[in-house]
Amino acid sequence: LNLGNLLFKTKDKGKNEVNDLDIIEPKEGLNKSMQVLTKKAHLDIMCWYGQLLYRYNNNEEARNMFDNILKNFPKRKDIWFVYIDKEIKFGKNVEKVRQIFDKMFEIKFKINDLKSIMKKFLEFEKEYSKNEKEFIKAQEKTKYILEKRMAQIENKNKKEKKDEDDDEK
Repeated sequence: LNLGNLLFKTKDKGKNEVNDLDIIEPKEGLNKSMQVLTKKAHLDIMCWYGQLLYRYNNNEEARNMFDNILKNFPKRKDIWFVYIDKEIKFGKNVEKVRQIFDKMFEIKFKINDLKSIMKKFLEFEKEYSKNEKEFIKAQEKTKYILEKRMAQIENKNKKEKKDEDDDEK
C-alpha cells in the first residue's frame, strides 16, 4: 500500500522531488502487477487500486473500477462494503451511495448476507436521512426487499420439491 501511495503522491512531481527515482504512473503499475501476479491476486490488487483512487480524489475512476469488479463478482459483499465505505468517506455523495445499495438489493444474496446489507443500509440512512420520514421509508424498503427475497426462496424450494416428487414417480 505504501508503494501505491508513493506512486499517487509523486505522479505529478518531477524526478528531483523524489530523489531521482524512476516513478511510473499508478495505472501502469496496476497493469504491470496484473501481468506478473497470479489470477487469484488480481481481485485484491484491483480493490486496493480502487481504494487508492478514492484516497487521491479520482472518484469517478474509482467508481468505474469498483463497478467493473462487481460486474464480474456481484456476490462479493465484502467488496460492495468497501465500495460503499469509500464512497461515503471520499465521494461524499449520499445519492450515489443509495444507488450502490440499490444495485446490491437487485442481487440475490443469501438471507444472512442480505440482512447484514440491510443493517448497513439502515445505519447509513439513520445517519444521512434528512428527516424521520425518509428513514421510515428506508425501513419499509428493507422490509419489502426481505419479504420479496423470502418469497423467491420459498418458491424455489417448492419448485425443487415438486421436481423431486415428479422424479420419484
